[in-house]
Amino acid sequence: MSDLQLSLLALGAVIIAAVILFNWWQERRFMQENLRRFEEPSDDILMDDFQIDPERMVAFETDSIRVEDRYSETLIPEDVLLEDLHPQKIPARENPEPAATQEAPAARPSVRESYTEVFPEEPALEATPFIEEPLQAAAPEDEPVQTMAEEIAAEEYPVLEEQLAAEEYPAEAPAEPVVSTMPVEVDEQIDLIGKAALPSALDMDAFIMAIRQMPKFDKPVQWFLQDDSGFWRALSLELPSGRYPQLVAALQLADRAGPVSQGALMAFQEQVQNLASMLGAKLDWHGAHDPLQYSVELDQFCIDVDVMVGFHILQGASGPFAGTKLRGLAESAGLKLHEDGAFHYEDAEGKTLFTLVSQDQRPFKPETLRTVFYRGVSFQLDVPKVESSSDAFNRMVTFARQLEAALDGVLVDDNQRALGDIEIEKIRQQLKMIHTRMVARFILPGTPSALRLFS
Repeated sequence: MSDLQLSLLALGAVIIAAVILFNWWQERRFMQENLRRFEEPSDDILMDDFQIDPERMVAFETDSIRVEDRYSETLIPEDVLLEDLHPQKIPARENPEPAATQEAPAARPSVRESYTEVFPEEPALEATPFIEEPLQAAAPEDEPVQTMAEEIAAEEYPVLEEQLAAEEYPAEAPAEPVVSTMPVEVDEQIDLIGKAALPSALDMDAFIMAIRQMPKFDKPVQWFLQDDSGFWRALSLELPSGRYPQLVAALQLADRAGPVSQGALMAFQEQVQNLASMLGAKLDWHGAHDPLQYSVELDQFCIDVDVMVGFHILQGASGPFAGTKLRGLAESAGLKLHEDGAFHYEDAEGKTLFTLVSQDQRPFKPETLRTVFYRGVSFQLDVPKVESSSDAFNRMVTFARQLEAALDGVLVDDNQRALGDIEIEKIRQQLKMIHTRMVARFILPGTPSALRLFS
C-alpha cells in the first residue's frame, strides 16, 4: 500500500472521529440546555387523589339539560336554583292561537324612565366659588341633628310620607288547599300518562269491569280518579259511583326488569283511548314525545346508576362469629331483624339505609342465631333507594369498623382485599357522582319514583 493511500485512510479516520465527537458534544449541550429550562410542575394531576365536587357537577349538568315539550326546546336558565326545578311537564297538544290575535307585551320602562318618574330632574345648581368658613359649633344634645337628605325629603315629599304613614296593609287571605293537576303517585319522568276529562257521572262497577277486561301489561299501571273536591283517589272497589271530573292512567316505562315492550306500550295506549271514547271523554297524553325510545334511554340510565355497595367482615384469628354475639352487637347499634332474614338499619321514618346479611346468604333467624356460628357477614347499600347515600355509607362504615374490632374480623371488599381508608374514600366519591347524575335527571334517590323505578 502506497503512502498516499495510508494518508487518505488516516485523514478519513480523523474526519469520522471529529464528526462523532462533534455530535456527542452537540447532544450533550442540548441536553444540558433542556435540563436548565425544564421546570417541574408543582402538581401532578394523574398522581393526585381523585376528587369530585358534586355541587359544581350538579350546576354543570343542569345548565345543559333541555326540557322537551310538544313543540320546542327551552334551555333551563342558569340562574334557576336546582331545588326550584321540577320534572318537565309536557302540555297537551293544543292548537296555538294565530300570532295576530296575541297582544304584544307592554314595553318595559328603562331604568332612566323609572327613575325620573319618582325623582323628577331639577335644574342644575350654579357653580359657586369655594369660601373657606370656620367650623360650626356642635349642636346641643337636646336638639336633633337633621341630615341634608332628611331636610330634602321633608321639604319636597311631605305628601308621600303622609301617604305611607296612613297606608293600611290588608290582612293576608287565608291559605286555600292546593289541588294538584296530577296525582302525586305518578311522575312524567318514568310514566306515560293518559289524562281524560269525564263529561258525566261514572258507573263504578262497569268502569272496573272494563279495566279488568284489558290485557295484562309487562309494567305496572296505575289508575286514579279526581273527586269533586279536586283530590285524586286511587281506583278501588270502595269508591262509589258518581261524578268524577278527571281520570288518569299511568304506565311505568321501565324497572329493573328492563324497558317496556313495544307491544305492551301500544296495547296500553289503544286500551286507554278506547276507554276514553266509551266514556265520551277527551284524552290527552303526558310524558315523553316518543315513549318507546325514551323507555330505552331510561333503562340505560338505570343501568348506569343502579349500584349496590357491599363489603364483608370475614373471620380472623379468633375463628367464626357466634350468632348470639353478632345479634347483640347489631341490635345495640340500632339494627332490627326483619322477616327477610337481614338486619336493617333504618332512619327516623323507618326507611332502610343499609342491611347486614350472612355472607353465605342464609337468612338470620332468632332460633338459629342462638346456636349457629358464621364465617363472615356482608353489608349492603342499595344506592338509588337511599335519599342520602353518602350519609348512609358513612354510618355503614362506622358500624362495620366497630363490628370488625368486636368480632376480631377482617374488613374486605368483594375481591377479598383489605378495605382501607383510601378504598373507602374512592367509594364515597363514586356515591357522590351517582347522586349528582340522579339529581340532574330529576329522579331523586329515595323518592317514591326512584323506589318504583329500581324495583
